[in-house]
Amino acid sequence: MFLVDTNYYVRAIRDAAFGERFRAWHAVSLAELVLSAVVLHELLVGATDTHARRRLEVAYAEPFRRRSRVLVPSLAVWERAADTDATLRKDGRYAVLLEQRGFANDLLIALSARAIGATVLTENVTHFGILNEVTGVRFGPAPFA
Repeated sequence: MFLVDTNYYVRAIRDAAFGERFRAWHAVSLAELVLSAVVLHELLVGATDTHARRRLEVAYAEPFRRRSRVLVPSLAVWERAADTDATLRKDGRYAVLLEQRGFANDLLIALSARAIGATVLTENVTHFGILNEVTGVRFGPAPFA
């Protein structure tokens, strides 16, 4: 099972050639994918107008909603995220990252994926490399990239 990180969706929206490959892979792989509610949130925040938001909903959210494959962080994930955040703060090397909203979101994405045994497909090696060290989340590049 795989969870696609926000950066691939954004790249697919911005880069037509990549978007074409991504959408083809996404359609074929849908049975193996879950959509993180956190990823959806990040995408919707970035939608510049109602038309862009509707395109996101139709292309990416609806297929997962229809299949009940939207992964919402559980209470246990939120609690583990708080513990992980505290551990990273004590370490002292990650103060700048911990102040970034994106890193907090990536922590929730990582722990949600780990809770169901999914691998996060991402280009964000920095965040997910750190999160792999402290949470054991599996991550890597997407096969279509």
